[in-house]
Amino acid sequence: MKSYLFIQLILTLVTIGCAIHFEPGNAYLYGYTTQTTLNEANEESLSGARRPVGYTVTSDLRLSVMWKKSYDYLIKLEVTKSSLQSVSRDGVSTDFPELRRYPVFFHWHGDGKVGRVYLPMNEQTISANIKKGIISMLQIQTVDSERTEVDASGECDVEYQVTGNKVTKSKTNCRNLEKAGQFYHPNKMFDSTKMSLTTSTYEFINDVITSAHSSDKQDIFLNADKNIDLQVTALQDLKLINTETGGEVVKADSIEKAVEAVDADLDLIGMLLGTDVDSPSCLIDCVSLKEAVKEVASDLQADKISKIESPRAFHKLLPVFRQASQQEITSVLRENKNILPQLLDIAAATQTDSAIEAAIEVLKDETDYRMKERFVMATSFSSHPRESLLNALLEMFKDASNGPELSESVALALGSVTRTFCQVEEQCSLEIVQKIESMFIEILTESKDPVVILKIVRALRNARLHGTTQNLIHLAENSTDNAIIGAAVQALAVMSQDFASINVLDAMGRIYHQNERSYDSGVRTTALAVLLSSRPSVYSLTTILLSTVNQTDGHLGAYVLGMMQDLATHQPEFKEKLGQALNSTRLRNYHTLSPGGKANALTSFLGRSLHTNIPYRLFVQNSQAGIMKKSGMQVNLQTADALQPILLFSIYAQGLESFVDSNAVTEGMEPEDPTAGLALDIMDVLVRPVEFFRGKAALMSAVWSAPSSPVTALALNVITQDKHQTLFLQNGIVLQHDLLGVASIELSGFISISLWNQDAHSILKNSGSTVVTGSLSIAENNHLSASIDFDLSAAAFIDFITDVNFYVTPPQACLRMALDPFTVTEQWTKVEQARGIPKRAKYSITRSKPVHGASYLLSKENSRQCTVLLEK
Repeated sequence: MKSYLFIQLILTLVTIGCAIHFEPGNAYLYGYTTQTTLNEANEESLSGARRPVGYTVTSDLRLSVMWKKSYDYLIKLEVTKSSLQSVSRDGVSTDFPELRRYPVFFHWHGDGKVGRVYLPMNEQTISANIKKGIISMLQIQTVDSERTEVDASGECDVEYQVTGNKVTKSKTNCRNLEKAGQFYHPNKMFDSTKMSLTTSTYEFINDVITSAHSSDKQDIFLNADKNIDLQVTALQDLKLINTETGGEVVKADSIEKAVEAVDADLDLIGMLLGTDVDSPSCLIDCVSLKEAVKEVASDLQADKISKIESPRAFHKLLPVFRQASQQEITSVLRENKNILPQLLDIAAATQTDSAIEAAIEVLKDETDYRMKERFVMATSFSSHPRESLLNALLEMFKDASNGPELSESVALALGSVTRTFCQVEEQCSLEIVQKIESMFIEILTESKDPVVILKIVRALRNARLHGTTQNLIHLAENSTDNAIIGAAVQALAVMSQDFASINVLDAMGRIYHQNERSYDSGVRTTALAVLLSSRPSVYSLTTILLSTVNQTDGHLGAYVLGMMQDLATHQPEFKEKLGQALNSTRLRNYHTLSPGGKANALTSFLGRSLHTNIPYRLFVQNSQAGIMKKSGMQVNLQTADALQPILLFSIYAQGLESFVDSNAVTEGMEPEDPTAGLALDIMDVLVRPVEFFRGKAALMSAVWSAPSSPVTALALNVITQDKHQTLFLQNGIVLQHDLLGVASIELSGFISISLWNQDAHSILKNSGSTVVTGSLSIAENNHLSASIDFDLSAAAFIDFITDVNFYVTPPQACLRMALDPFTVTEQWTKVEQARGIPKRAKYSITRSKPVHGASYLLSKENSRQCTVLLEK
């Protein structure tokens, strides 16, 4: 008996947690105002182009209590007066009759929660959402508590704090009830972040809400540049005007029967309190895909790659491609052969089944493998790939008719798309991923062809599948092929960034210190980079420093010391540990700190801002004979909480020592054919390297027929940011947030070798442009629209120039890097348009920031050699 009374007491306390009292037959008349404004964050000006845009809805409400049983109520909400006012234009308003057309009913529990809402079948979405926003304000408790509630914002965590007759309600962590059609970039740097703050305050007299105020503020900023910050604010005010008695009361045994009694001719539909999104419709400036392609065709020509026109055309076409059918896409691909490569870039970025199937169908008839390679390379940068794309790439990978270049590019794309697909955690356990991983492992274990093995190892570098780690370690430590060893170590190096593994670190230690066999110096420095980035102990740093003493290769020692000094410059913790290691007299001496080589590594900055830095790392590695074996640059995008590789390129050369010094011994386990090429990594995706020559015959051909002007090694339009998100505000207004970034890249270069003058000259031109657009807009575009849009654009060019004189021993080398001046343009546009208001309001502001050209210091030794070489 006592336990029964205790349970009854608990239930009573729960149900009376809300002391609001609604009397059946009473009608409560309220004045209600809600305002939704869009603007740049922290923009305080209310004049000119800086003013916010949006709308204010003003209305009179009537809440009639139609039915009550125990702690359950059926309440009727009617809007008796309603108007719509412009936020940006004083005195501009219109009638809003849609709100007054139908009443709505809702089930209100005694615990302050709203159950189901009953709407007429013909109620417009905008009206239904605004009314749900009003009803959301009526969810309240009058005791200190925490709970989960569903309202117009979604499912939220709610906290109540009560002080006398005042209640403060705070909402956090609101989850959308409807996620269909939304997507985002799984890479944090290419995404945006939403910060929200929602609070409501209530006042009561005699257990009736006399006034309520709600503020819902949401900021959305680019993770790559927090200065680009969109803000929406939704305010609600509710004030009691009067109370009427003697109204209609329904007699029924249950809430269901009560609803049936009031339904009459309304055709009521029950639903949750969450708001809905209008079906997308094209209202103005609607064009077919064929017309859209025709409009921008001139900007998609090959000579516009890396110029600002190319990503702008991409921006215009991508939304149209995403709405188009397979037949429409197939048609435009076949009818526009002159711009087919650029259209394939867009088809890959579309990421719909229609676009992928259309591209594959068209490419079946294509005889030039470069067209197929262009498409699969573009798929490597997919932001939200579907399983169908993985299946399509898998089928292409199995196609035995593919040549070696296309086969490798398909493998690399399959690896990259698998990694992106797996970044959505629940997708990584799907059968398709397990199938791809098993296939790669089977090829590695069964194939005897070093070309095939190298292709798979590079694909695994892109895929970063944890289950392949041991296979890569085995190849790194047991293969006899220098290229495979180097690729396996590079794959393990990037995989260690995603998941630290003691097995990987142990393997990198054995490889660098050559505990069991000898390794090429380039392989050792890659392994060393992993060790140094894993927060090494003082003891580990001591053993690494000792390894540079008495080495026959002073260039390797110089590079190792340069790496450590560079890290100490930028990482205080590493600097402290390195200082402790150098306290030993065994290490703080000339032999350790002056290895005598000319290899080096240096980190500096292309640009810095309050929130974002663009660091670059330059490196030069020489062979034992003093020949430059690898030089290049890595550019990253860095914020306080993320680091994103943007571009890594390196010019590599092997087996050239005998052309300089007949007594030189080739590094590694086996003599190597003369080889040179360009390795590329774009946005952390490895693409097929460009080989200049392989073998002595190809080398001599390159010497005698070297081009006099740069030749394009890579041309591509790739998607960077890609997001579509729905925001549900407390007041019932629904917004769409869209983010799209496109980079247009061209890498070109040439190398000239003179055996007569015994020198070499190379230029690598990095040309690129980018356009990033974003918007925050009210989704109810059939009745009213308001939006804020930004457009961020720039085009830049960096030249990487290398001169080598191998007439002298050791050879002299000069590296130069120069940035041409460019301008970053930022444009903001705000728009209001509503039915009943004849003119559209549009406000624009443009900001331009010039970036001066620069020539970058690489190292003091490099500057000295440049002075000697360039004076000749």
